[in-house]
Amino acid sequence: MRAAHLRQRLHAFWQTRQSAWLDRRIPRAEHYQLSHRNLFIFPTRLGWIYLGMTLTIFLLGSNYQNNLVLGLAYWMFSLFVVSIYLAHANLSGLQVKVEMPHSGHVGEPALFPLQLTAGRQHYAIQLSAPQAVSDQLATLAGSERVQLVYTQPVRGRLTPPRVRLSSQWPLGLLSCWTLLDTGQETVIFPRVQAC
Repeated sequence: MRAAHLRQRLHAFWQTRQSAWLDRRIPRAEHYQLSHRNLFIFPTRLGWIYLGMTLTIFLLGSNYQNNLVLGLAYWMFSLFVVSIYLAHANLSGLQVKVEMPHSGHVGEPALFPLQLTAGRQHYAIQLSAPQAVSDQLATLAGSERVQLVYTQPVRGRLTPPRVRLSSQWPLGLLSCWTLLDTGQETVIFPRVQAC
C-alpha cells in the first residue's frame, strides 16, 4: 500500500516536471517548424538490441583478436550513427500548422486537423495522442492534412494533450519525435436524439 502510494507520488512529480520542461522547451503555438530545438531522438527496442549485439560482436572480436569481426562491429556502429543523422533529417524542416478543430456530439468523432508542409520528401510520419485514433503518412512531399480523431463518451469541453509527431525511418533503430502543444479545444455537444 505504501509502495503504491509512493510510486503514484513519484509518477505525479515526474509528470509535473516533464510538463514544465516541455512548456519551456516547446511552448504552445499555432505554427511549428521542426528543428534540433524541438526534435528528440532515442533508440527503439530494436535499436537497443542492435547496440547490444554490436557491443557483443566488438567484445568477441577484441577477445579473439579477429580483425574481420572487429570490422563488422565498426561497420554496425557506423550504420547506427548514420541512422541518427538520417532520422533527424527526415523530420527536420517539416512545418506544422494548427487548424480549427471540428466539434462533435457524444459518441461521434471530433476531428483535430493539422496541416503538414514539407519542402522535400519525408517518410513514415506518425501522428498520435493518448485516447485518439492515430494518423500515418507513408511519404510526404508538399502539403498534406492529417488529423486526430477523438470519440468522447461525455459532453463538455475537449482539450487534447500534446500531440506526438514521430518517425522511425530509415531502419527502425531510432525513434525521432516531438511533442507539440497545439492548444486546440472544442465542445462535445449532447447526443442527438431522434424526434
